[in-house]
Amino acid sequence: MPTVHPDRRDFLLTGAAALAAGNADLTAAPVRPRVPAPVVPDPPLPVGVIARFGSSRFRCPEDPTDLKLSPRGQFVLAFTETTLYIFETATGRLTGELARPPAFPLSPRRSVAVCGRELLPPPLPRLSLAFPDEDSAAFPMISSDRATLDVIRIDLRSGTATRTPTRVPLPQRRCAVLSPDGTAVAVVLGDRIRFHTLSDGSLLWSVVGSIIDDPIPCFSPDGRRLAVVMTDAIVVFDALSGSVLFRCPVAAENITEKALLVFTPDGLQLRYGFDSDEPFIWNLTTGEQRSFGRPLFVGTTEFVRWADSGERRGLEAVRLDDETAVRKFESVFSFETDRQIGRDYLRKSVANSHVAVAIRGGAVVVWDTRTGKVLPQSIELPCSLMSPCFGPTGRVLARSWPEETIWCSWDLATGKPRRYGPWDGVGLSPDERYEVRTAWMGMGADQAFGVELTDTASRDRVCGLRISDSITSLRSSEPLFSGDGKLLAQACGAYLCVRQLPGGKQQNLTPAGDDNFLFDHLIETSYTGRMAIVGLPYYFGRGVNICIFDTVASKVCLRIKLDRHHNGDYKVSISPDGTHFALLETTEPIDFSGAFSMNLKVSNARTGDPVTLLVYSSDLHYERWFPPRFSPDNRAIAVAESRREIAIWEVASGAVRKRFRTRGIVTGAEFSPDGTALAICSYDAPLDLWDYRGLRTARRTPDRASVRRAWDDLTADAARAFAAIQTLARAPDVALPLLGERLPPVARAIAAQVRQLVADLDANDYPTRTRADAALRGLADHAAALIREEYEVATAPEVRSRLAAILTTSSRRTPSQLRVIRAVEAIEWIGTPDAARLLRAWADGAPGALLTTEAQAALRRVKAAVKMAAN
Repeated sequence: MPTVHPDRRDFLLTGAAALAAGNADLTAAPVRPRVPAPVVPDPPLPVGVIARFGSSRFRCPEDPTDLKLSPRGQFVLAFTETTLYIFETATGRLTGELARPPAFPLSPRRSVAVCGRELLPPPLPRLSLAFPDEDSAAFPMISSDRATLDVIRIDLRSGTATRTPTRVPLPQRRCAVLSPDGTAVAVVLGDRIRFHTLSDGSLLWSVVGSIIDDPIPCFSPDGRRLAVVMTDAIVVFDALSGSVLFRCPVAAENITEKALLVFTPDGLQLRYGFDSDEPFIWNLTTGEQRSFGRPLFVGTTEFVRWADSGERRGLEAVRLDDETAVRKFESVFSFETDRQIGRDYLRKSVANSHVAVAIRGGAVVVWDTRTGKVLPQSIELPCSLMSPCFGPTGRVLARSWPEETIWCSWDLATGKPRRYGPWDGVGLSPDERYEVRTAWMGMGADQAFGVELTDTASRDRVCGLRISDSITSLRSSEPLFSGDGKLLAQACGAYLCVRQLPGGKQQNLTPAGDDNFLFDHLIETSYTGRMAIVGLPYYFGRGVNICIFDTVASKVCLRIKLDRHHNGDYKVSISPDGTHFALLETTEPIDFSGAFSMNLKVSNARTGDPVTLLVYSSDLHYERWFPPRFSPDNRAIAVAESRREIAIWEVASGAVRKRFRTRGIVTGAEFSPDGTALAICSYDAPLDLWDYRGLRTARRTPDRASVRRAWDDLTADAARAFAAIQTLARAPDVALPLLGERLPPVARAIAAQVRQLVADLDANDYPTRTRADAALRGLADHAAALIREEYEVATAPEVRSRLAAILTTSSRRTPSQLRVIRAVEAIEWIGTPDAARLLRAWADGAPGALLTTEAQAALRRVKAAVKMAAN
């Protein structure tokens, strides 16, 4: 009795539509009115997110290894190593996210597993995905308690999965392929092919032959034919009877395990290929074979491919019998200029006669196959973003990941977007006034390589940086703007070229007296551009050079050489005020999970003195690393601790105070200028603004008992202390009097006391020296700066020795020191006039005392914030 195919009528109708489309003139796309995209609200914001800039629709949280389309293209299935994501094409809504045990990687070329619970047995080694109808998909699965086949059926609309047992025998790790309608299964057992019905598990036919190891059998779209790679040929069987219909001899040396078979939609032609060899297409009716590319078949006479030659590269539809008949697909942005990107893009593309879909950097782009037009519901932002920054005009901007060709910005108050590009090698200033690109300047003998600056509104040239031949001894860096957009800089060879905008004079800065100290990478500048970090990755045995410049004083503050030998092994950043820099280093991978051991060193930008050392492990791939980001007050630093997690480390304690977890892979982060929020770019959404301080959520004001407990918790671990700071900031009426009482300003007499105790260290009698040493150790927590000043001018050997021991002991922050630092932070957060008065009282204390210096720094930041707001 023939196998029933309940969806055959739909298949014939689809084939007829594809045939009609294939016979149309491909050089002129048919005119079809655009259907407005359904208005679907975005899902609620995650807890802790203040605002989302850009939509989360059509966002895949991970890089998929493969894509599948439902028969009429209403659903897109994106496979990763651990998860299956299901998107509704009409709206971009994520309808399902099905995970499985991490011990069994999910890859469409290797294994299959779909379930919301981690209870499934090991999956099959090959993917067999069938669509019984438009709204469901089916996978084969080995039973956990018996050697039989189970079928996982997924409702694509709801994303739910159910498991149905069958009577089909299936030993472990064997290959099983479902028929397109999900009613039958072909099982490969060694040298035997068995064909069963799923309803009762009955065997319809069995064939013995020399089959390659781990084959990938392939059904024709109507389920009537089954193609299998043998050791010397490709054989096409009749799926109902098992008789051989066609046989294509192939040289045994050309056949490998990595074979790929794909039928055309009409089932009359078969594409086959092995490893990286050029694929062939085999006409089953005529027996003709010809070399073919890597097409996505979308009709009986048409296919979609990636065009990687000519002036423009991108997707295009081509006639199967006439490859000169081409219809270009609408471009989304200028990734078409990169051939390697094109190949990657095609590997993550899928198409049928209805839609074509591609994913890159977590963004899903959908085209109408028949017109080549991008569907309006997927055009909002066809890319993910990275490198977020806050401009001086009240906007937040970021650039596209990974091609860096599109710039997007949003008004923080209204959410109004702007979009720039696509550009090829063009940068944008933070204030969005200027575009910058590298170019050749001048004519003839005066021609030189340089940087051209253009006004974004008028398109007029503003100025540039001219780099002479004597400077260009190495590659030059990309031009870079300071955070306020008032400085333009570029590194090249042994020079840092800078220019104040718009009318400043160019300066060429270099490490004096060291011609071998070369760099070609401008890493970052402070917000005003006064401090700049340049570097050179490992290059012909030179090691890694890092140099910090003071661009105003035109001098070098610090030079560092690292003996690192593997590429991409460090990231450097400088704090917004230019006082600190962070160096992130890694070793080789420490295990097979891809985790790296990370060392993050925070140091003084002018002296190089260490501030703290943070050690952690991260599984973020090195190509996605981004520099650590300082908070505006230098008290915290944000790093990507994993692919989906940003950790906020407290600099003073060297411990994590808070973590932000995203659904998608993280591509960038940045603190807001006022330090209240954290901008995070990820695959899940273009840009999210998170509540870093946690004060924007409406909560009940803490009572006096809670505030007093918070005072005690200021000496606890970083996470508890951060919660205590939040509690104090939410109750200013109670916290201000309490902190003013518990932390009085340090008496100025302490400076004279320290000087006298240091003099006593040089006394003739031993008891006096001992008492002075003990007294100084008691003052070290809050007067370390004063003790250091005395150490620098001391001449007596014993005095210097004792002071050095005291300073070494106090180099790590004690609980009482952490309490002072955190208390000042809480008062700075409160930000009221009463809080400012308390800060001024503390700042008037003894010079060099910890409470005094912390309060003075907080006051400087408060004044700078007021000035910035006024401007």
